[in-house]
Amino acid sequence: MKTNSGILYCLSNELWRGNMKIGLTTQKIEKRISNLQTSLFIDCKIIAITNSLVNCKIYEFLLKKILKEYRLRNDREFFNIDIETLKEIFSTFDYINSILDTEEKINQYMLNNHPEYFKSNRKRTYNEMCSSDSPSLKNNVYVQNKFKKRKGIYVDTSIL
Repeated sequence: MKTNSGILYCLSNELWRGNMKIGLTTQKIEKRISNLQTSLFIDCKIIAITNSLVNCKIYEFLLKKILKEYRLRNDREFFNIDIETLKEIFSTFDYINSILDTEEKINQYMLNNHPEYFKSNRKRTYNEMCSSDSPSLKNNVYVQNKFKKRKGIYVDTSIL
């Protein structure tokens, strides 16, 4: 099973006029920045990063819920938010991660407090919970089919 651990990051540069790119990576931050290097992403500065999170996809989901009103466009990960507020959110996520320090704990928290995270209409590149041929509840945790993205189309790989 592929690991979900990674970090959340916030990047900025002079061309973005105070706006910041916020996202997740399972790579080292330097590698992620080098992958972003284009004419729009030259001279990116790291504004904030979290410590390694048990499941960075869940924390990104929560972060986007928190920052919904600060988002510039729905189809982009650019936000206009105060840097100190963002650093406080990242610090809070680090603290929560120290308490919910296993996949089981964070998944149970999400199931109890944000069950919409596990809805089958969400697009996922792979099953974050465990393998299954059909959506079901297994040990009180929602399970769904595996999906892989291929040229913008999500293909069900559970039957392969």
